[in-house]
Amino acid sequence: MLNHSTLPHDHDLEREVLSAVFVDPECLWLIRELLAPADFHSHANGRILGHMIAVQDRDGRVDLPLLTTQLRASNDGALQPQMLSLLDRAGTTSQLERYAGRVAEYAVLRRMADAADRVAHEACMPDAAEDVAAWTAESLRAVEDAAQGGAVDTLVLAHQAMPGAWLDMQEAKSQERTYGLNTGIRDLDEWTDGLPRKLCVIAARAKMGKTALAMSISAHWLHRGMRVLWLQQEMDEREFWARYLAQSSRVPFRAIAGRERLGESQGRDVAHASQRIADWRLAVDFRTRMTAEGVKLAALKARRVLGGLDAIVVDHFHCMQHGSVGDDPRHGMEATSNYLRDTAKDLGVCMLLLAQLNRGSDKRANQRPVLSDIRECGALEQDAHIIFAPHRPYYYDRTADKRHAELLVLGNRNGDTGPITMRFIPEIMHFHPVM
Repeated sequence: MLNHSTLPHDHDLEREVLSAVFVDPECLWLIRELLAPADFHSHANGRILGHMIAVQDRDGRVDLPLLTTQLRASNDGALQPQMLSLLDRAGTTSQLERYAGRVAEYAVLRRMADAADRVAHEACMPDAAEDVAAWTAESLRAVEDAAQGGAVDTLVLAHQAMPGAWLDMQEAKSQERTYGLNTGIRDLDEWTDGLPRKLCVIAARAKMGKTALAMSISAHWLHRGMRVLWLQQEMDEREFWARYLAQSSRVPFRAIAGRERLGESQGRDVAHASQRIADWRLAVDFRTRMTAEGVKLAALKARRVLGGLDAIVVDHFHCMQHGSVGDDPRHGMEATSNYLRDTAKDLGVCMLLLAQLNRGSDKRANQRPVLSDIRECGALEQDAHIIFAPHRPYYYDRTADKRHAELLVLGNRNGDTGPITMRFIPEIMHFHPVM
């Protein structure tokens, strides 16, 4: 028989995972995706997680008073001291997914050890010798089940998946819709078949209009009932909503922001636009220096609040916190890029990531950006499904038409690249295609 106490485990890691819930209760949604109560080596820690889940399912939130009431109602008050001890820990959310993943790995090792112990025991039974082939097959299945840890099988068989995939493609063609998320920019949608539910990058120099372009595209999504999460790390709330109001009402931003007089008819237009925006399925997080893990936590919360999630807009990549202080920033950015790519795929959302370009284009006669201009992070070029950049010649040449703009598709995994002619309306900071 196996000695349970000697099996692989780390009670400190288990408590670190649980204590994160008291730092940010929304962390519980991520923990639930990665762990079950049975994955904890400590039965007490597993029971605490079970109570947390029960409270969240019942009340929609988790806090200490609710958990205390839950323990008493379940006749599990003996757990109270251990739960209170979690408050004394310096819980962290930045490493939560890594810690939870390690706890899950230990759980797999324990299940493997238990399966091996059962196989060794059953090998000594008379039935095993009577049909060695059947016993071997059953033993292999037991070990494979333990290795998977009860997870859903991730293998997809072609004969099962292909008919449905082909039917979906045919429906998209018959309904004249794109396969991804339609942006309202005809040429871009034709070249990309809509932005896919993967990592997509808008790259531009500062003040070139990448945020304005992202707002134009996301407004198109929101007008059509899609569910969008904005992670706005630069603007404050006043400026952010004023920009959306300007685009939606066609009233100049300066008038909405109070820098110019707002006419009576303009006031009515803004009021109507505010009512339309209030009906959008939009969630916004204005925290600064977000980590990649923080993006995923915000997405899980938004998905719950909005009843689903279609797209995430991150403004912008170079405002995020990449790695720890003292780390090589390039390695941190690469890890963030990889994580955001995986998050987009795992959650099935279009991750529209804004990123800054370096000054390389300033030194060239042709100042159109190229892929190598992405600042300090070649990983974005590898991870992104599509990279496109707004370009306004007026930015460099004040004699040029200030409304002329181009959308340069710099990288497209499944289609064409090149320039798309656009118009930029600076008064409302809005890009729209030239028909």
